Amino acid sequence: MVMRTIRDVAGEAGLKALDAEKAGTEVWIPVDPSPDHWMSKVFGHSEAQEICRRLTVIDADGKPSCGLKCYVGFRRSREDEFRENVNREIRDALLSGLSVRETTKLVRVSERQVSRQFAALITEGSIVKTLTPDQSRRTNATTYSSASKYARKRNWQYKTAEVDALLLERWSNKQIAAKAQVGLPFVRTRRKVLFASGQIKPSAFPSLAQVGQQQGAAQPPADEVDP
Repeated sequence: MVMRTIRDVAGEAGLKALDAEKAGTEVWIPVDPSPDHWMSKVFGHSEAQEICRRLTVIDADGKPSCGLKCYVGFRRSREDEFRENVNREIRDALLSGLSVRETTKLVRVSERQVSRQFAALITEGSIVKTLTPDQSRRTNATTYSSASKYARKRNWQYKTAEVDALLLERWSNKQIAAKAQVGLPFVRTRRKVLFASGQIKPSAFPSLAQVGQQQGAAQPPADEVDP
């Protein structure tokens, strides 16, 4: 109501003058402003009198009783201008080479706001993101860790297939462990798996005496039964 009345009397120029002079403060609109009143200085004496006449509270007898107290808020255009100035300062600071934390301390805004501006500059190509040595080591360690996990998985699959093939050829547990470079518990586990699946049978293995006779031959020796 107050701003609409001021616009009707003083126009947009009056609103801009009020915003520049009293924005963010609480003001008192009197019944009849004097020539040296702030309203007369901002709008002119005649315009100030007309604004006060329209905003003055009228009593039951039709006479002006008192003035009006109101808060003059920031106009939307001024808020936008303030925001643009802050964003411009953030952008200039980041483009000058300052970090996000340094820019936050310089412009005195939140780190989240600076981070959003930093991400926008990276997206548009104005800033090329470079990693610090610590960040590089962490990134490389993550990459190598993922690669090593995949390599270990593939190597485990190869070892399993190799051990199974040697078991089917009736090699002994110790010979398979030495050949495939795996532990004896792993070989015994794979033997149990093949036993359970029916791929090998205990009766198919020769005795210990036959195993000893075949150790000197060129062919791989027969498997021995683990105690």
